[in-house]
Amino acid sequence: MNKALLLCCSFLLWAAQLVAAPANVNFVSEHGVPFELVFDGRPLTRTISREVYIDRVQPGFHWAEFRIPAGRGFVKYRTRVFLDAGYESNYILIARRGFAPVLRKVSAVPIRYNRGPRRDDGHHGRYEDRDGRYDDRDDRRDEDRRPDYDSHLDQDDDRNGRYEDRSGYNRRSNSLMSSADVDDLIQAVDAKPFDSGKLSIAKDALSQADIRSEDLKRLLRRFDFESQRLELAKYASSHVADPKNFYQVYELFNFDSNIKELQQYSAQARQNDDYRPGYEDRSRSVMTPAEVDGLLRAATTKSFDKDKLAILQDGLARTSIRTDDLKRMLRAFSFEDQRLELAKYAYSHVIDPQNFPQVYALFNFNSNVEALRDYVNQQPRR
Repeated sequence: MNKALLLCCSFLLWAAQLVAAPANVNFVSEHGVPFELVFDGRPLTRTISREVYIDRVQPGFHWAEFRIPAGRGFVKYRTRVFLDAGYESNYILIARRGFAPVLRKVSAVPIRYNRGPRRDDGHHGRYEDRDGRYDDRDDRRDEDRRPDYDSHLDQDDDRNGRYEDRSGYNRRSNSLMSSADVDDLIQAVDAKPFDSGKLSIAKDALSQADIRSEDLKRLLRRFDFESQRLELAKYASSHVADPKNFYQVYELFNFDSNIKELQQYSAQARQNDDYRPGYEDRSRSVMTPAEVDGLLRAATTKSFDKDKLAILQDGLARTSIRTDDLKRMLRAFSFEDQRLELAKYAYSHVIDPQNFPQVYALFNFNSNVEALRDYVNQQPRR
């Protein structure tokens, strides 16, 4: 009797495993840090990606191995993940400079779809490299996962292949959006009555493309409220093609708290620059007088020195500057406290440090002159 009962229970457990709903999983990196993914020993990314989505996966434990570009090589991070049957699990890969990578589970939500036939490798359906590449296990797109972009984007001509499908705005990874592309995106955004819908469309487009800071400003102006404008600006900071001009977006914010939050987010994101291939090549170009004029115009739109400081620091973050142009920036402040803070910040960015002592003449208080001189003397000799 006991043996029969045990056999029956074993059969029921085995049957439950057969009919168990599959699971979905989404891996995305913090601040858009690129990575390669090997899932259960199988490479899923043909090139570097920022987000990978896998559906119809066998529930239970799986191995995820990430390869994160760092300098001239890679940082490898391997960990175990658990996927609940019938749920879509969302993980975020945190790879910050000076710290070991960490994978965190942020949510698990129920999923609904028709299951496909079971495969020998334990996976169902397909995986999606969210940079725009799909494997050949299932070439179908899940219509219920695609955002609604309205039928006005369905066009007879595909404009040289700019649309991957006729129902939405899709671009390949790392492509630079042209002005015409941005016009089309703005048209799709304007079709939505609420900022939440606009934000969803804009994020989806920027997840697959880079954008110029000037065009990003055009896009941000389509939002009525600063909260969504701030969220998109933070998201787009890792997708701008000209990061040294990102400071231009600050003039679109009126609240000091939003300016400070964006500046802090941008500063934290810059700590991950070592993980991004080619970032060094795009940074530390010397600002031209015209670029300095543009940065000053953006800063002087703000009434308070602390807001001017945030904009000027962000503008200098990835560039170098001549002492004469730095003096022009320092004169934009009404008070010496922020003037001193910017002078300290900018010292490592001047290309002619032999002329930096000229900056001392802009301070009236000897205490500030001594504080700046002490700071310079503590820095590595240049």
